[in-house]
Amino acid sequence: MRSRILEDQNQDQLVLVDVYSTLVSRPYDFLRLSGETVQSFQDLQDLIAPRMVNFQHRAVEPRNRLPKTLIWLRQYPTYPMLSLMFGIGTSTVGDIVNNMWLILLEICVPLVEWPDVNSWRQRIGEWPEMPRVVGSIDGTSHEILVPGNEPQEEFYSAWASKVSLHPHPEWTDWNLWDSCTVDCGFGKRSRNRVCQHCIHGNCIGADNKQCKGNSDEKETCSVISCTGRLYDSLTIGCDLEQNRRNIAWSTTWNFLRDTRNKYEGTTSNPLRILNLQYTDNGKYRCLFWNGQTQNYGIFINLNVYGAPQVTILRQSHFVQIGTTVTFVCNIQSNPPISELWWTDNQAQVITDKLRYNGGHIHNHNLSIISVTDSDSGVYTCNANNTEGTSKATTTLITGSEYSL
Repeated sequence: MRSRILEDQNQDQLVLVDVYSTLVSRPYDFLRLSGETVQSFQDLQDLIAPRMVNFQHRAVEPRNRLPKTLIWLRQYPTYPMLSLMFGIGTSTVGDIVNNMWLILLEICVPLVEWPDVNSWRQRIGEWPEMPRVVGSIDGTSHEILVPGNEPQEEFYSAWASKVSLHPHPEWTDWNLWDSCTVDCGFGKRSRNRVCQHCIHGNCIGADNKQCKGNSDEKETCSVISCTGRLYDSLTIGCDLEQNRRNIAWSTTWNFLRDTRNKYEGTTSNPLRILNLQYTDNGKYRCLFWNGQTQNYGIFINLNVYGAPQVTILRQSHFVQIGTTVTFVCNIQSNPPISELWWTDNQAQVITDKLRYNGGHIHNHNLSIISVTDSDSGVYTCNANNTEGTSKATTTLITGSEYSL
């Protein structure tokens, strides 16, 4: 009888079965047979995918190799049983199992970490309906042999002990530091990192509580000499650590008072200066006063930069014909101006040195000698630096001594 059965073993060809597709549609059976949920199976599949590149098998798709191996590990079926289940020969079953369990061994063994005693006690579960169960792996209950002389022996207490095995996650490298919380003075900056579990370059995020240490850290940042752009806003942080409500701010000579909506936080930390002007250049520091003691912070030097600010002392000049008039052009600039020129009432650059004095980078003021009636009109003072060009205008009105 045995010989006849063996003679007929190859008469009926096995039909390949896509077990994975069947199990995915039956999540409970998937979990019962493989010990994995559909999602945890997919995560495991993603982890081992790079390693499976070197193990190709034309008869069985990769998504069916892992279920076959997990069922073999969890249920201990014989090769003939797996052969009938997946529709492949027993030799193919052996080839796949023997390769796959080595891949799993290589990748998964380094992930097993025995928790410390306190952590283990927090993970103890209760299974009254299965009193002989002593372990939980990957969310599935299993009977685990209690070790005799093993480092993990302390985790067991008689027959009812329970233990969880979890992968060992690690922190990523620290991210770059964030920007300082202030533009000048003393502030804070922070950076963070993420707990994750990586194998062969494939990473899965984990709860930060599973990694030892902190997920973020902060440190003090400081800029003692700082720059601010003209018309922008800027914050200055105090180096004193006392109660922020007892803070005051001052320049080298005066305490700051917000009388023109120029400042925010003159009695707190940080100080904010609005609409920066060249007149804001200088040194600033904070002061702490608690009614008994007075502490001064470190001076912070502020340097405002931008295009030139050009102003002419008078918007209009009424001048008698035949006299001399001088237009006073005031310039504030950082960096210093590189060019200065005037245009006349015809919008032409003034170059005549006989009738005009000044009006250049070394003498900003322009004088017109012996004014005539034709000199009436608008005159413009122009200045330029590396940040831009600015200008201001004044109007000249001429006449006789009687008409004026």
